[in-house]
Amino acid sequence: MFSKPLILALLFFIGISGLFGYASYHFYGEKQVLEERLVESEANAKLLSNSLLKAEKAHKIADTITSEYVFDSKDIITSKEDVLNKIDELAVVVEAKQEEKNEIKYVPLDGSLPVSIRRLLAESCVHAKGVACNDSR
Repeated sequence: MFSKPLILALLFFIGISGLFGYASYHFYGEKQVLEERLVESEANAKLLSNSLLKAEKAHKIADTITSEYVFDSKDIITSKEDVLNKIDELAVVVEAKQEEKNEIKYVPLDGSLPVSIRRLLAESCVHAKGVACNDSR
């Protein structure tokens, strides 16, 4: 009924069709794996982008805090230097008065300080801490 060349051609086409079917199945599986990896990569890229934005915001906040701290510390240093200069001037005046009297005055540890030193200490406390100083003494 069928001739031998026709049977061979039919077997050849069936073999080729089988090969193409296997190749398309194999490549379809690889395509699915690559699509899953692509979706995961896109999600990871979005997460990394959000993390980068958060890191940049945190960096800006840290810069702001650092600059405010440096500015405040400069103010504290200048006020400390002013207070120290006033204390130095006060010490010179006290030494000059003591040299005139040729007396040495000692302040007892349990006694109270002179008014000028207490005022200077209170002023330096206000400069350093603000209104948190305890003026009850």
